[in-house]
Parts: sequence; structure tokens; C-alpha cells
Amino acid sequence: MAMKGARPNRKTMSKDKQLGYYNDYDNVIDYIEIKMHRMADQFAKKGKPDVAEKLWLALDMYLDHKAALWFEKGEPVMRKYTDAELIENSKQLDDKDDETSP
Repeated sequence: MAMKGARPNRKTMSKDKQLGYYNDYDNVIDYIEIKMHRMADQFAKKGKPDVAEKLWLALDMYLDHKAALWFEKGEPVMRKYTDAELIENSKQLDDKDDETSP
């Protein structure tokens, strides 16, 4: 059984893809994902798996385009998207996929 607070590999961590939210751009690295990984790992190592788990959940929502995530004064801030925003984001992602499909 995995230690609480330990993070399983995520599909975005594969070596053949760019990390993070902006994986369509070869020259852009998503600082938010990197910072959240580091913070969660640090909290898990310090014996605070509950905090680490909350950071992982926020990161998952961000990477799944279900929430906005940013930093203020070094602390992560998350805002869940409303249902209307999720629908709009989904339409934009579908339109983007249509543009890149052969």
C-alpha cells in the first residue's frame, strides 16, 4: 500500500510529453505544476500527508482544467471553475482538437 501523501505517477509526467498545463508548446514549462509537485513532496516528507494530499488534489483539478491555480506571496491559490466555465473550457478544448486533427 502506498504511503499517504506519496504521489503515483501521473500521465503528464511521461518523458515524451511536456510537463503541465501548457503541453502544446515545446518551449514552455508550467512552473505551477513543478512548484506544486515540490511542495507536496516536501509536506509528505515532513510528515504532513494531509497537506500533501490537498496539494495533489488541487494540482489534479488544475491539470484536468477544472480549476485555476496560481501563487500569491509564495502560497498556492485555487479557484474551481463554475459549471458554465467548464462547459466553455470544454468547447475551447474541442475546437482546439478539431484544428489539430488531420
